[in-house]
Amino acid sequence: MRALMKWVLWFLLIATFLLVLRVATKEPPQFIDKSAETAIETQKVTSLAAAFAKEYLTYKAKDTTYEERLSPYIGTSFQYDTDIDLKYVQGSQTVSQVWVDSLTALTNEVDIVQIGAVAVYKNGEKTTSRIVLLNVPVEKLENGRAVVNAPPAISPGRKNPTTKGVRAGTITTEDTSGIRSTVDNFMKKLTSDANKQDLTNFITGGFVAQPMDRFAEYQGIEGLDVYARDEGMYIAVVKLTIKDSLTGQISKPTYTFFLKQELEKYYITWMSNQTTD
Repeated sequence: MRALMKWVLWFLLIATFLLVLRVATKEPPQFIDKSAETAIETQKVTSLAAAFAKEYLTYKAKDTTYEERLSPYIGTSFQYDTDIDLKYVQGSQTVSQVWVDSLTALTNEVDIVQIGAVAVYKNGEKTTSRIVLLNVPVEKLENGRAVVNAPPAISPGRKNPTTKGVRAGTITTEDTSGIRSTVDNFMKKLTSDANKQDLTNFITGGFVAQPMDRFAEYQGIEGLDVYARDEGMYIAVVKLTIKDSLTGQISKPTYTFFLKQELEKYYITWMSNQTTD
């Protein structure tokens, strides 16, 4: 009987030892560092935008590789055939440096990355070096990829893009010719050498219009959707045709205009080279 009790005690002692050893050697629980995850995603988005910007600004006359070089970075909503045109390019442009100025979340899926670049354009014996600032819209897809979903807009200055964070609403069935005319005439003034005081005829509510890049030449309105907001308030999502007056490159970025109707006239209260969500 004593021998049996002795073996039972030894068995319990060994079992207890093995249990303690297992607990002591068990791997600690793994916690996901959300800040590190966010940093990795941000790095992916900004790296994509910088790489795209370099290729976007690198081209030459009759460039047969341009579309192929852009294709790894752009999404299906980026309409290359209609949104970019190099037919007026005569010289060649290269990029010596790119950098990330800022990143602004436009929606949960889309970030606007402001990229700065030193672009060098050569046409014959003349060489021009300049700093170009682009606002690149990057969409984060469900499969983990990120793509540029629309042509970038030339930024007027080095500062964080402003976002409204609102939904456009319902496309209006009203006559929008007055809104189209207001946006068209405003852009002509904004990109011309005329007295910028003339812009006061188009704006209200304390809005201060920043001049566009001096090489951005307004060509016209490619498309316009107008959304009705509160009474007398509208949002116009406008695809503009912009020509680089130095190189001849044509692109068609989308701009958003907030407008207010007073009597029979429309005034711009805010604009941005981004779309609403």
